[in-house]
Amino acid sequence: DTQPVAQKVNVEEKNMLVAEVMRLMLFSQYKDNAPVQRSKISELISKLCPQLKRNNLAAFIIVEAQVKFTTIFGYEMKELDRVQQKKTGANRVAGTSDP
Repeated sequence: DTQPVAQKVNVEEKNMLVAEVMRLMLFSQYKDNAPVQRSKISELISKLCPQLKRNNLAAFIIVEAQVKFTTIFGYEMKELDRVQQKKTGANRVAGTSDP
């Protein structure tokens, strides 16, 4: 049970999951041009292979997809940092306005 995720997933399953993640990323780009949330990718992987519910499987498949995007298309698939929302109304820091 201490085997790395890469050794627990056979090559056919890995290739299929990587292809599906790449398809999701490509079609999502043209559909709404919005970033795809990591949770959506994990959800897709769990739906396609429910028997493979293993820790770090989504992270492993995402890394494999990143490598394939770079080698096949020359695209870079990367995770974006979340932008913090601006505080408004009651959440503003007191004393920021002039009397």
